[in-house]
Amino acid sequence: MKKRILSLVLALSLMISLFPVSALAQTTGGGTAVLAEENGTTATPIITIGSDGKPTTEGGENWTYEDLMLTLNSGTYDFSGETVTCYVKVCSGATVAGGIFENTVWNEAGGKISGGTFADVSNRGTIIGGTFTGAQGSIINHTTIAGGVFEKNGTNGDSGDEVISASITGGLFKAEVQNKAASAAITGGVFVTKPTGSGTIANVYTLTTSGRTSKFLYAADGKEIDLGQSVYVVPNTNENDVLKVAGTGITEWDVVVGDDSYELTSWT
Repeated sequence: MKKRILSLVLALSLMISLFPVSALAQTTGGGTAVLAEENGTTATPIITIGSDGKPTTEGGENWTYEDLMLTLNSGTYDFSGETVTCYVKVCSGATVAGGIFENTVWNEAGGKISGGTFADVSNRGTIIGGTFTGAQGSIINHTTIAGGVFEKNGTNGDSGDEVISASITGGLFKAEVQNKAASAAITGGVFVTKPTGSGTIANVYTLTTSGRTSKFLYAADGKEIDLGQSVYVVPNTNENDVLKVAGTGITEWDVVVGDDSYELTSWT
């Protein structure tokens, strides 16, 4: 009988050892950030965020946390529902898809930001979405912005970016934007203040509604942002930029570029 019980215990131990690690993992603290979807063969690594907004461990698969710096080396990380208070570095091959970030985020070359809310960002990778409040300073772009909502003043390039060629191809900019490098280019986007500076700035159209109660709306992430009765547009084919008009006078807009006037009737 003892031998039979011992055999059952050994068999049960063998079965448990074959379970995926993710099936046994328990989380503590404020919540978790998913790195990747489980595909049936690979466990889903996670970052557990404590109640203080910092990771509860010093690292895991494809990420590390040391000296208040969370470094994401590869994969897509979604911190939605979490507030991250430490510094974050997004390395080549890594993407941040959501979350609230109260400290500086460095988006390095090859890194990507596709969603989330950010107080301070230095961008040397690609931004295609998210909200950038600039709560801790201006927003600096060294490489590519193709989408997102930017609420504070921003600079596109600087004196050291002549080789990198900073570029804005889309997004909503609710404050001043200035090219600060001869190689910097603005070829798309919606601007509350007309972009200025050196480098290349494509034709900027000034849109003004003719109705007293009409206004422009910028649609992003399921929300509509009120832009008032006048806005500047650098047309592009970016699907992230959707501009609408609400109220009266929606069929007659004054669209001016340089000294010429254009009728823009197909903008949706």
